[in-house]
Amino acid sequence: NFDLVIVFTVVLIMVLIDLVMKRTWAGTAVRATASQAEVAEIVGINTRNVIAYTFIASGALASVAGIMLGMYYGTVSSSLGASPGTKGFIAALIGGRGQIAGAVLGAIILGLLESLAAGVIGSGYRDLVAFIALVLMFLIKPSGILGSPETR
Repeated sequence: NFDLVIVFTVVLIMVLIDLVMKRTWAGTAVRATASQAEVAEIVGINTRNVIAYTFIASGALASVAGIMLGMYYGTVSSSLGASPGTKGFIAALIGGRGQIAGAVLGAIILGLLESLAAGVIGSGYRDLVAFIALVLMFLIKPSGILGSPETR
């Protein structure tokens, strides 16, 4: 079943990203650049290269997602990833910005809320539920479920 291939691929990619981000110099450079680019440059990290490689990696991951979506739906269009991309962004914000586990938790919560709403009030309101969940999360805990408040 292709659903299992998608789940396996996503879990594998998330584990690999988590390992790279937490256990390699490149991951440390990305985290340092993301949190305080000026300080990262002072300690010798080429932040321009880090940003460029991060964009390349995100493009590669978007390509993998697009290929899987195209195979799942059996068709490809320019707007194929708009709704899943938006909901993925919402799930990441609900879970906590910068937290891979938070994005997973946010996706599970968002999926459950959408399924519950589809069963109770109709499937036409799934997208509305996602945006309501996002607004409520920003009102209750702006940093997300697993996020910590930013201090400056």
